[in-house]
Amino acid sequence: MEKIVSDIPMSPPRTEYGIVTHPGYLRIRRVFEVLLIVAFAPIIVPVVAILSLIVAFDSGLPVFYFQDRPGKNGKLFKIVKFRTMRHSRVEEFKLTDDDDPRVTRCGRFLRRHRLDELPQFWNVLVGDMSLIGPRPESHFTAKEFSITVPNWNLRYAVAPGITGWQQVNQGHVNTLEDTCIRVEYDLYYIRHASFLFDCKIVFLTIMTMLKGVNSR
Repeated sequence: MEKIVSDIPMSPPRTEYGIVTHPGYLRIRRVFEVLLIVAFAPIIVPVVAILSLIVAFDSGLPVFYFQDRPGKNGKLFKIVKFRTMRHSRVEEFKLTDDDDPRVTRCGRFLRRHRLDELPQFWNVLVGDMSLIGPRPESHFTAKEFSITVPNWNLRYAVAPGITGWQQVNQGHVNTLEDTCIRVEYDLYYIRHASFLFDCKIVFLTIMTMLKGVNSR
């Protein structure tokens, strides 16, 4: 397999992140993201409302699922998603597998087409996330990965994203080997973030949503 990130230094995690090539672009993009969400709110809000009713009818309340996840610089925030799984306190931190029995009938459809992540537009609006960036992992799993996966903490150089380079290329992962590759995708994006790169990711995201691939 072709190496994904040949020019990223394999240094240990550190507090000051120096791997973002164009921090100015990311600041400009932040303004654009807020304006974009506000402009499309008349479409986003009704869609979220309709899906909320479908989720409630299919599997009851609550409709939304909140979880602590590390964001930029490792700061915790509460991510919001449509609830797609039956609640199980015993298996709360278990990674999702293919054909996971905890996933509801409606939840399987939402996951396949990434519609469960629509409420995360709120996280973007309040500054916890970006539209594009590394996928945020649960706090519990992220602590494990920070020990077992090389350079995991370097992902915190930027805000996590609803979609990203890793998400459209690799999708969900559940092995240590795939997680190491996941980090390479994320660091490659952090190194090369640009307007054209983001446009490519948005296009691939739309194709992924329509095809319903790389989901669990």
